[in-house]
Amino acid sequence: MSAPIDCGPPRKLREEDYDLDDEVFVDDHDADGDEGVELRDKTPLQPRQRRVSDVIDSIGNSPVHQHLMDAIEAMEGRRLSDPVGLLQRRDTQPSRRSDSFAMNNALNSAGRPKSLLVDQGYGSSSTMSPHYLVYPQPPVPVKAGKAKAANDTIDAQPYNVPPTTPGIQARMSVSKDSEEYNMSHARRGKAVIFNHDVFNIDGINSRSGSDVDVKNLIQTFNGLGFEPVVFNNLTYVEIKAEISKLSSEDFTDADCLCITVLTHGMGSNYLLAKDIPYSIDTLWTPFTADRCLSLAGKPKLFFIQACRGERLDSGVTLVSHRHRSETDSSTPTESYKIPTHADFLMAYSSVEGFFSWRNPEDGTWFIQCLCDELQKNAGKTDLLKLLTNVSRKVALEFQSYNDVIPWQHEQKQVPSIVSMLIRDIYLRPKC
Repeated sequence: MSAPIDCGPPRKLREEDYDLDDEVFVDDHDADGDEGVELRDKTPLQPRQRRVSDVIDSIGNSPVHQHLMDAIEAMEGRRLSDPVGLLQRRDTQPSRRSDSFAMNNALNSAGRPKSLLVDQGYGSSSTMSPHYLVYPQPPVPVKAGKAKAANDTIDAQPYNVPPTTPGIQARMSVSKDSEEYNMSHARRGKAVIFNHDVFNIDGINSRSGSDVDVKNLIQTFNGLGFEPVVFNNLTYVEIKAEISKLSSEDFTDADCLCITVLTHGMGSNYLLAKDIPYSIDTLWTPFTADRCLSLAGKPKLFFIQACRGERLDSGVTLVSHRHRSETDSSTPTESYKIPTHADFLMAYSSVEGFFSWRNPEDGTWFIQCLCDELQKNAGKTDLLKLLTNVSRKVALEFQSYNDVIPWQHEQKQVPSIVSMLIRDIYLRPKC
């Protein structure tokens, strides 16, 4: 199923937008079929130009959709059954069978294991899969003769885990107390776009209008000093290869990294490659501070245009009854440690569990509003504040128009932002 989305210049709703009558009047006959009756303006009615309907940016409830979800649940159930063992296999002993092989195997299996993965909110299953759990450092031994400090403890029952790796060091890109990220490196960085508008999966609709988003993004990223790189309709294996190659690059002279994905979504945590679904974790985990040292302490930005479920938002109308108001330092500092998962930003086109919308002519609401805000305000507004403005535009200035599928008519959408940023981001022009 395609998701309706209309992200160009915000479109004002007009009375004719709600006219569901698409009949074309081409003669001057009256209702009873009698000829010779002239119309009031002495001219025949002209056909109304039909608007392109918004569509849901989703694959829908087709049999193949259920088949893919069964496979995903099978994979999730298997991962949760032994998270530590799986962590060891993925990180220290690469499996002989690739993830795509495992997924294909799951797609071909007849059973449907009950998924153990539950929604625990952001920062849990929706943004971090269990096999990427981060375990604490062992307690530091207290020297004899010194007072014993209170030990911090984990607020949960931990698994039996292997010893953690020794401390890793990376170059400091900004002083500890700075309120802003250092965006004055020699180059801004890469802006990678994974665009998917056709799929090699039976029953999966194409995403017409995605090329409009790509053109808009390229223009926007170029204007902000990024180096745009576009990959069209890659398979899962190809995506993993490009992400691996990207994470191995040297970003020492770059401000940040930006990755945008335009595709169909499945549930809250899966995206569609050209051939199979894959976890969003695939995109961002290779760039944690312990894995990509040249990006340690630098922003990693991810913009995800995809559905995150199958719920619709018809909105709530607010009615006003009364017209009255209601009431960094640039000097060097000593070294400091940051969490490996700091400095990430994930901006999703919709709330977890809900559809996202796309217009075949104008592209998606989210990407169009994002590009508009970035072009106008990136140099003078902190990125998180800017994304709040994007959310407000999408939420208030857009509403689906679909005179073909009534239940998709007059629906709303609001983006969702998950931030692990610890400083402000201003994309000021490079000198």
